[in-house]
Amino acid sequence: MCGRLFYETELNHSFHYDNMHAILFSQLICMYEHTAQQLLLKMNKSRNKFYQEACRNNFFKMSAFLMPDESAKERENISLAIIEAEQSLHSLWDVVGLGKDDRSRVLSDLFANIQNMISSVLEEEKELSEQYKTRIAEAVAEIADLSNQLGKQIIPQGNMETETLTQSVNRLDIELVSIREVHSSRFAALEKKTDIIRSLSLTLGSEVDIEFQSPGKDLTVQREFAIDEHISALQDEYKKRVDARSKLVSEMKDFLFELDMKCDSEMDRAVIDGGQAIGLTIATLGALSNRSAELQALKTEREALITNLAAQINELWEKLDIAEEERAAFFSQHHGVGLKEISACEKELSRLTLKKKEQLVPLLRLARQKIQGLWEELHCSVSQRQAFEPISVADSDADENTLVQHEVYLEQLKERAEQMRPIIRSINKREKIIADRDDLELREKNGSGADRLNSRGRDAFKRLQEEEKIRARAKKLLPKLNNDLLLSLSEWKVKYGTPLTYDGEEYEGRMERQAADYNKMKEDAKEFKRKQIAAKKENCKSKNEHGSAKSTSRSNHVSSSTLKTQN
Repeated sequence: MCGRLFYETELNHSFHYDNMHAILFSQLICMYEHTAQQLLLKMNKSRNKFYQEACRNNFFKMSAFLMPDESAKERENISLAIIEAEQSLHSLWDVVGLGKDDRSRVLSDLFANIQNMISSVLEEEKELSEQYKTRIAEAVAEIADLSNQLGKQIIPQGNMETETLTQSVNRLDIELVSIREVHSSRFAALEKKTDIIRSLSLTLGSEVDIEFQSPGKDLTVQREFAIDEHISALQDEYKKRVDARSKLVSEMKDFLFELDMKCDSEMDRAVIDGGQAIGLTIATLGALSNRSAELQALKTEREALITNLAAQINELWEKLDIAEEERAAFFSQHHGVGLKEISACEKELSRLTLKKKEQLVPLLRLARQKIQGLWEELHCSVSQRQAFEPISVADSDADENTLVQHEVYLEQLKERAEQMRPIIRSINKREKIIADRDDLELREKNGSGADRLNSRGRDAFKRLQEEEKIRARAKKLLPKLNNDLLLSLSEWKVKYGTPLTYDGEEYEGRMERQAADYNKMKEDAKEFKRKQIAAKKENCKSKNEHGSAKSTSRSNHVSSSTLKTQN
């Protein structure tokens, strides 16, 4: 890129060409006058028309050489000026008395000086011409280079046949100024964007790619699109990291407040101040995340400790029958996971433990009462109940260990009850169906059903409906309950390693026994009914035979009577 302007302006170019010949003429006159003055000091006056004519011819030749194609008027003016100068010289030489040889020598020296001056001017003009050509070439190259950087691919025209070098320089200067302005504006715009990339990269702690460190020479739309895409990616990453930082700062703020911690570290103080001072580099966000994880772990640890203390406190509150108002007051004063809350829970637990020791006997009796209730609910056998020996310890002999044994056993029963309650509900339902079924069949067997069928009224209809429901439950619901219970009992045995008992009896064996008893009862009923039918048949047969004998006797008696009457 040509960075300096070292040529004349268009006005100076025109002035140079318009006045070049006038300056040359002035120099010639000065040389004539200088030569004449020197000769006046050394020589006398002398005339020589031959030399005058020779000088005149030489000046005319030089004038024609200096201005070969210029206007005729300018050539005429120069010729007249030379003639007048020549005449003045000869006049001076006449006065001085200069001889022919001297005049010839002076004119020869003068002509040589004029030739040297003309050669010098020509060299200067040639150099200027070459400079213009160089400038044109440089301007063409710069315009092509700048347009190529801008992605326009402009091929400018150099010196055209219809232009002088000055016109070409002026035209290219205008084009060059225009494209330089466009190039400068474009470069500044992309430089702002690369500055944004450097700023974002510095903020994110990442290195700037070589291609985005400066605009470079590629200022095309595609280059700008690539820069914009990179800026967009960096801005997306910046936004993600800002969001991540905001989330971590928010979490850490909550942790610090919940844990009631002192902000000793610079990071903790920055978090409390809003987190804007925290950087967005991977290392900084990693440290922030690690600190948040530390606080999370500490919170989890304290929550576990407080939860454990709270469970013990709640248990003692229940055992000691602490008023709800006192419990609510404690909770309202102590919440969170700070060290103060942990200390308060530990003090409360110590107070309740001491109070528990003071109320040992009442708590022991309450535990035994709950154990008895669970025994009844779970249908525990006598042997199962007797297996818990501490329950037989007298109140006067009980100590803290006795209460602990009761509490442990009570928890085991509660856990067992939680597992057994669904099964017990199904067992109780099944037992009710079997009891109702057996009772109905027993009443039918004993003959009380006849009175039931012969009775009338609304109550009789209700009884008949209830009996139908009993039969339907025994026929449809009982098989399903049996299948479900067998599956649950099998799972229980696999899980706990022992069969489930009910009233001291393994319930699966109880089901088998009940099924066998029911089948036997049905067989007995069938046998009883069969015997009844056989007895009725025998009775009917006996009656029929006795009736036939009476009929024969009566017939014989009637016949004899008839005979007697006839006789």
